[in-house]
Amino acid sequence: RIRTGMAGKTDAVTIVLMGQEAKILIEEAPTDWVLYNRIVRIYNEGRVRACGHGCYRPSLDLAERILLKNDSSSCALLLMVLSDGRPSDSTFDKECLKATNIRIKGQVERLSSQLGRRLTVSTIGMGNLPDFDTLRSMAGGASDYGSQGNFMLPSMTCSGLGQALSSVATSLTRSQTELLPFVVDRDPSADDGYSDAEKDALAKAAYRQRRVRKVMRENKQTIAAVTEIVNEEDFRIYMNDKVVHMEFDPSVDGKFKKSILQHPNAHGVAMKKMAFGEGQERLAYQFFEIADDRTTVLGAPLVAKGSRFVEESIVDGITSDGGRAWEVKDKFVRRFCAVQHLARSAARAFNDKMNEIPALDPETARVSFLDCSVYYLTNENDEESAVIVERKLEGKFRKWNSNNGWHNGQDTPNSYPLETITESAADEANGRNNESPIDVDSSNIFVTHDEVAQAFSHFSYIHSGKKMLICDLQGVYDNTDKLLRFTDPVIHYHDIKKKEKRGVCGRTDLGQKGIWGFFRTHRCNGLCDLVTKGFITPTESSFKRRKVCIRP
Repeated sequence: RIRTGMAGKTDAVTIVLMGQEAKILIEEAPTDWVLYNRIVRIYNEGRVRACGHGCYRPSLDLAERILLKNDSSSCALLLMVLSDGRPSDSTFDKECLKATNIRIKGQVERLSSQLGRRLTVSTIGMGNLPDFDTLRSMAGGASDYGSQGNFMLPSMTCSGLGQALSSVATSLTRSQTELLPFVVDRDPSADDGYSDAEKDALAKAAYRQRRVRKVMRENKQTIAAVTEIVNEEDFRIYMNDKVVHMEFDPSVDGKFKKSILQHPNAHGVAMKKMAFGEGQERLAYQFFEIADDRTTVLGAPLVAKGSRFVEESIVDGITSDGGRAWEVKDKFVRRFCAVQHLARSAARAFNDKMNEIPALDPETARVSFLDCSVYYLTNENDEESAVIVERKLEGKFRKWNSNNGWHNGQDTPNSYPLETITESAADEANGRNNESPIDVDSSNIFVTHDEVAQAFSHFSYIHSGKKMLICDLQGVYDNTDKLLRFTDPVIHYHDIKKKEKRGVCGRTDLGQKGIWGFFRTHRCNGLCDLVTKGFITPTESSFKRRKVCIRP
């Protein structure tokens, strides 16, 4: 990592020696050649020898204090545990090994609940032990609470251990990427009411890392399948006039209208205190509408989503009084809701286009995006918050593509030069078939879910007049309705006539670079050709002669 430039002086390393008493060998040292030489010197001098008992719990307590020391919550964190055997804690705590394993796993779960997806827990077993149950359970416990957990058992060679450490480094780099500096999505020339001093603060904050909210996560494996009642210990309860429901009004651009709660007999809502899901931009909470008794759940289970980041840090010093902070939060939820409704409109147009293809297999999935609305909630201290609410998806959640060009089943990317995308490059991708074409029967065109998702992203670009591309497609497949139900889309917006407009659709809107990233890896399938170039109903014989690229 030092040699490749992936690590630097801001990456601090602490090494803790496991034992009956945990000892710090190196504390918060920058990742540079000085650290490297220091470790080599410690090894050559024989200052660390394998001896004594390997107690996990004292070391984990110490590691927890070190990891939680940084209150800015702006950096990716890694807890790597290397061990050649079972923990010795049970010997000193006078308890069975199973009880010790449960306590150790609980320590990791507590840490993961606080840090979420920015924490990576990598456990590495070394030696010929028949099992490494404790290390496995530590990695599993981290995953249950939303952190990245993985266990590795490399071969007893330097190259084997080196490969394991390289894998750990890759995981850390992935987490760091999420917290890279970002540009404030604001036109600096806009007259938005800020004073000169406030504009200077905005400019200084433009490349500052985003601070993650301090939120506890719940164990995803223990969430009840059905919730009929709620309590004030686990939920925040908002009743009557403390809840305002706003729906997106498609008839007026960017406007919302006040509406009653979704269930006719609901008098309030309950929102879980702990988050159960965490995406790149948002935290997800269990959410229910409730009766006037403050406990009985009414209607279908819902999901509330709020920003994963502390918006105040965007304009540090401006929003500390609370006024401007609320404007940022309100803008976040309204824009997210508007983006999702824009994607819903594109999905309907895409489905209409697919319905015009008579030869398409009737089992081919259509696409849809969840309807969402905004709930304004006021607590007992008259503090107001806003969340996006949508129906809870049932089924196996999966991701079809992302906002950086990745897609499911990706192999070799198209070879466009590393420069901004041009209309000709997109047009080339629009008509490119990268597989050997095959003849298809006119009444039997089969398309996979992956191909439908990729074709929809491609279609959204053409359908919008080459101004927008909808991606980061994730959700579930509804086998009953034959629907890919998507949520949390990303829209990349770029208008060649209005190049100064950036971040129109939020922080994940990468504009022209995002559109280029999609076409860099995109390989057109047969459905792309049919929905983006227009479909003229052919005669049966001419369609049989048509060569369409459908990948298995």
